[in-house]
Amino acid sequence: MRNEAKKKGNKFLFHFILILIIFQSSILPLNLFIINIDRRKILSRSIQTPSSSSVNNLEIIQMNYSVDYEIVKNGKKTENTIPIMLYINGTENLYENGTISYYIGKNVTDETVLQLLANVFIEEQMNFFQNHQINEPFQTFFSYRREAMANNLSNFLTEASYTLFWLNTSGNNAGYLKQYRNIQFLNVVDPFLLGIYDENRIISEETWSDKKSDISKNVRILNSFYLRANYNNEQIINLHYDKTWTVLLRGKFENYDSDEDKYILDIKLVDSNLNLNYLPDNPYWDVRLRNFLIIAPLSSVGSIIVVFKIIKKSRIQKKEDILDKI
Repeated sequence: MRNEAKKKGNKFLFHFILILIIFQSSILPLNLFIINIDRRKILSRSIQTPSSSSVNNLEIIQMNYSVDYEIVKNGKKTENTIPIMLYINGTENLYENGTISYYIGKNVTDETVLQLLANVFIEEQMNFFQNHQINEPFQTFFSYRREAMANNLSNFLTEASYTLFWLNTSGNNAGYLKQYRNIQFLNVVDPFLLGIYDENRIISEETWSDKKSDISKNVRILNSFYLRANYNNEQIINLHYDKTWTVLLRGKFENYDSDEDKYILDIKLVDSNLNLNYLPDNPYWDVRLRNFLIIAPLSSVGSIIVVFKIIKKSRIQKKEDILDKI
């Protein structure tokens, strides 16, 4: 009887360890070969694209953005997403002259949200956001990275603005953008300055974030121009632009009126037909994978040892119980 019980115990231990090893082994291919599910929102379904007659035989650049806002006021939290799509039609892509057509997925009526959007959009755009047909575009003109409502020199010199969606170079060459350079934003006549804090900040494709938890995932990464400003911890601005086209990848604007009230505007690039210059590999993911390859087998061995000790202790306890009965 004792031998039979021992055989059953060994058989149970063998099958349990086998199942444990299979389970641990299944985790590895799951992490190695799992397909990255695209969590990005498809904005184009709700917005009609411009007709072919508006192309004028020039290349159209498309950029889809997700404008997420979070408002906490008097203990009440409000959050939502506004899709914005840009079609840029111009010479030399984004650098010389052309037009920008803005498409927005819905009208914005909340006064607090409108005040938040007014931090980065001009008055004419704000009026459009409040009252427009869903498939109706709002068109502006741009010339050497200045945006105006009318296509004439006077407007670009006195009434233009610097669009948030690509980094202003003020007509200078590519070498103009470098660390600690002050960049003019918003109004051309009376702009405010924002400094380039880092011109090689690594960010992840999935979230356009530089957090270690995001860049260490199995995603593509790229270098970016990183601009920031902090006004007494009451207004905080963080902007990331890519280093190929200098288009906005992520812009986060935070305003804190008190310890409880906060207003956050988070603008993220969802997709674009521009080719971004991703790094050839992701060393942060490689490190994480290497650590996993080391930890997984060790955890399997540790689990087996623990299970074996539990079974051994159980057997000893059973023997003691039998002896007590005798």
